[in-house]
Amino acid sequence: MDFRFVHFEDNYREAWDTFVTANPHAWPGQDAAIIDFERSRGHASFSHLAYSEGGQLVAVAPMFLLTQRQARFFHFRILTSGSTLRGGPLLRADMPPKLRQQFMAAWTLWLDGLARRERIDAIRVAFPHVIGDQLSRDFYEYYPLRGNGFVEQAGLTLLMDLTVPGDLFNRLTKECRKAVRRAKKDAVEFQLVSDRETWLSFHELNLEFSKTKEFPPYSEESMAILWDRFIERGLAHAFYIRHEGRAICAMIVAGTRHSCYAWIGFNRIPRPVIGASNLLMYSIMEWMRQSGRHYFELGSMEFHDAYERDISHNKQSFGGRPHYGLDGVRVVSGLKQASVDWMRAAHRKLKGEGWDAG
Repeated sequence: MDFRFVHFEDNYREAWDTFVTANPHAWPGQDAAIIDFERSRGHASFSHLAYSEGGQLVAVAPMFLLTQRQARFFHFRILTSGSTLRGGPLLRADMPPKLRQQFMAAWTLWLDGLARRERIDAIRVAFPHVIGDQLSRDFYEYYPLRGNGFVEQAGLTLLMDLTVPGDLFNRLTKECRKAVRRAKKDAVEFQLVSDRETWLSFHELNLEFSKTKEFPPYSEESMAILWDRFIERGLAHAFYIRHEGRAICAMIVAGTRHSCYAWIGFNRIPRPVIGASNLLMYSIMEWMRQSGRHYFELGSMEFHDAYERDISHNKQSFGGRPHYGLDGVRVVSGLKQASVDWMRAAHRKLKGEGWDAG
């Protein structure tokens, strides 16, 4: 079967929204809201819709352009399915496996042509960890683009199965339980954000938190989109811990009725209450379990520096189990990638001799 791919413009928004709303496999990172959010962060959108020969909409695919520096000297233009939320193409839910394979082959060929026209160096596609009510590896069995020039990258993430009977608190590590108990003694309050004004007031917390990190804060436009396009429409929920009349940590959790993901968080620095972020995460997990969610995604276990290792250690304290996601990359600029690989190999050889290739 042949497919026709059409770039997303606002006049296609209604068709996109109708397709996603009716699709039981839809994930927030595939909703048109993510296009608005990524644009607000300065990422160009190459999102598109796919039509069958008969003119039926059979898939939507959010895709964005990011630039990353590799081996210090090389800037890679990367076409990706999402910078903060997994996306990947959302296919018609009743599409049979054989037709899915045909679509993936046609989609890869189209993406490759797009990448060459736009001088894009690599294409990355990460599928959601849960598709409908199934883990993605149970649904697809293996990375769907594996036979289409993509190299699978087995990234680890932590998933908490909320359907397992028993006390959720007892699944936390001893260290984490201690931190939660300590925070509770400091008269803190766990709150669901129920109005736009409260959420937008967290912009100050967002600015404060970003000063201690290597990434820029979310803009006021991004904060507004998170409320208007995600929280207001039920694609996400926001929670916070209040202490002495002010918010000291907050988190937005994206998800569906089956699964949810700890998406964006802010902490007041220095932290006025030890263990407040632990209490926030645990309280959110308990809230999500009581609301009927099956899985809680704690996030990636991949790390490249001490800061990320600390984050991974903290995530593991909540008791989730490692899960391999469906991630992959297709290199378009082979010469540039070869140069990066050579630089990295040289760096490993010269490591400790005063030269750092990044």
